[in-house]
Amino acid sequence: MRIRLNFKVNAFLNRALSSAVVKNILIVCAGVLGAQAINMLFYPIITRIYGPEVLGLLGIFIGLVSIITPISALTYPIAIILPVQDKNAQALMGISFYISLITSILTFVLLYFFSKSILELMNAETIAPYIMLAPLSVFSFALFQILQHWLIRKKSFPRLARVGVIQAFILNILKVGLGGLSPSAVILIAISVFSNFLYTAMLLKSYRKIKELKNVLFDFSRMKFIAKKYSDFPIFRSPKDLLSSFAQNLPIFILAPLFGPASVGYFMLARMVVSIPSQLIGKGIGDVLYPRITEAYRNGECTYTLIYKSTLTLLITGAVPFLLLMIFSPYIFGFVFGADWVESGVYTRWLSIYFYFAFISRVSSLAMPILSLQKEHLMIEIVSILLKVIALFSGYFFFNQAEYSIGFYSLAGMIQFILTISLVFFVAKKHKNSVHSNINDKSIKFLR
Repeated sequence: MRIRLNFKVNAFLNRALSSAVVKNILIVCAGVLGAQAINMLFYPIITRIYGPEVLGLLGIFIGLVSIITPISALTYPIAIILPVQDKNAQALMGISFYISLITSILTFVLLYFFSKSILELMNAETIAPYIMLAPLSVFSFALFQILQHWLIRKKSFPRLARVGVIQAFILNILKVGLGGLSPSAVILIAISVFSNFLYTAMLLKSYRKIKELKNVLFDFSRMKFIAKKYSDFPIFRSPKDLLSSFAQNLPIFILAPLFGPASVGYFMLARMVVSIPSQLIGKGIGDVLYPRITEAYRNGECTYTLIYKSTLTLLITGAVPFLLLMIFSPYIFGFVFGADWVESGVYTRWLSIYFYFAFISRVSSLAMPILSLQKEHLMIEIVSILLKVIALFSGYFFFNQAEYSIGFYSLAGMIQFILTISLVFFVAKKHKNSVHSNINDKSIKFLR
């Protein structure tokens, strides 16, 4: 009996490891793990060079940029994976490039006239001289997204993993080296803007068909046709991603004026640490499964089983790391990052709930555009934003403590992700039944 059981286990492992999907997931995870390992090795040094207030000012800059980046190319880069033909995917690359260029110019104009008022509201006048770097950051992020999704389409996962590790090493060396000379917010902001340009340059260097990119930018008739075909992305996905980014950065916009920039610094470090499991496993699974689910849906295969099993895997895989963070994070933060950062560990306890459910819902969120649920995703996001705003202000008005604001915010996020998973399961199951029905119909015709 034992021999038979061992044989079955070994056979299962061999099948799993020989699967192209599993191999690709492991490659992406290895790249993210390498990048995160480098970040975590450097961060105990960085937190001893830069204080909570400096990291908080960086957080405010990133938060402001993050409002715009989801709509920098109107989410057309996400659609690059979907077309059957490469020339249509390349047309989406051209569309994304031109839209991002226009968005960056409009961002410059907006900040030129209103940056002073925005920074006064955010209690962050210190970064006023550097806020005009934001349009560059928006444009560089869009370029990075365009190339990243093209390489995901081409399943160039080893290339993406390698570039991510190299980028993390270079950026952390810069943070430590330049921070030793002047540990100011401008150093961190400049490196943040540089990071996406560096990533884009390295992806371009590894992209072997540079000549194709020249053709991409001048096929205007195809671009016009493809822009209409995938118009649900700017109409529904862009507002949803804009609201999603706003919701993720709500603590920054509310904590800064209510509790000061230092509270934003605590939040930034907590969010970075607690998001590691999501980035490590969730991104690996997401980047690989997005084209796989797309292919299955396009071919009339059952997507429900794929989504269900992937979600169950995330549920089990994430339980241990997130539970450990929930219990031990204040002690871990004090020991690893220094006594000044214990408060950040307290934030992490609450954020573990938020990120665990975000981690579980990763596959469901990716499946929404494939299942044509862009509109429903947008509605969930709107409801979620309202709940999160109420949650953050409740912590201030009832307890006057940032910790409670973060706690209520995390519980509101949990509700959002449960709704997302439930909706996707319901629709995918209906699709499963329709697939089986079509198969039965074809079988009956064949028998006749």
